[in-house]
Amino acid sequence: MLVCTDKRGGKSSKWHGIAAALTVLTVATAACGGPRTTTTTTAPSSNPQSHSATASPAVGPQEVLPFRSLDQPGGVAVDNSGAVYVTNGGDNPQVLKLPAGANGPSKLPFGDVRTPNYLAVDGAGAVYVSDYNGNRVLKLATGASSPTTLPLNKLSLPSGVAVDAEGSVYVAAYDRVLKLPAGAGSATELPFPGIRGPLGIAVDAAGAVYVTSVANRVLKLPAGTAEPVDLPFTGLLNPYGVAVDGAGAVYVADSSHNRVLKLAPGANAQTELPFSGLNRPRSIALDATGHLYVVDELNNRVLKFSG
Repeated sequence: MLVCTDKRGGKSSKWHGIAAALTVLTVATAACGGPRTTTTTTAPSSNPQSHSATASPAVGPQEVLPFRSLDQPGGVAVDNSGAVYVTNGGDNPQVLKLPAGANGPSKLPFGDVRTPNYLAVDGAGAVYVSDYNGNRVLKLATGASSPTTLPLNKLSLPSGVAVDAEGSVYVAAYDRVLKLPAGAGSATELPFPGIRGPLGIAVDAAGAVYVTSVANRVLKLPAGTAEPVDLPFTGLLNPYGVAVDGAGAVYVADSSHNRVLKLAPGANAQTELPFSGLNRPRSIALDATGHLYVVDELNNRVLKFSG
């Protein structure tokens, strides 16, 4: 049985509530539920916040990015320009963008988003956000002043979201994994039979789809196949975010063990990356140069790893 706790000053994280919902759905499995994103260049956003925050000094290969006053951050994505995007929950749900070299983020116009969860950025600079309690995925086109809702059939409790080079969108939701091809009016369900509580999702250049689940599994569905395979990650407890680099290495945020793991191409065992002081790492993303970004949820911060 999996156990997740999250109490800060008597206030439960919204992700703890998500975990409770997943516990009901999966009977004996609990979780507290990122995705690799296609990196892009995104136009500057409106509604800037104060840029008074500064980055914290790096501790070894990790650096704290200057996202000020985060409260229950969730997802992270990065574009080709080096801009970093983060969803923020708590009492002030919003989606933030930190341009490369900036000393503070700006707020993106996602309107009445209820529970911004994971997010992704496509090759045209559009930003996609899963709205967990809103049962929808929102798309903010480059330069747009408001988002649109993607046509995902009877979507329930969406978590991970990813987008491939062709613009197809992938969503992990409830007990299924969906693919919405670019320009399509409806989604198709991918063959992840019996999956329980899918959380993070990523897609690689070959079209393989990677999913973490509350059953402490990391699954890979190669393009064109009818059934996923389990990747050899061991000892997981509530894996959330997943990302894949250009060489095919897979990264997983093992949240309840406060670590980030890497499975090299062809390897049959994982390694642990040397982060310091993690407290429930949640979502992860990679940039074009291989730097890894991690939402350190209970520390209310976002880390950049350069090791």
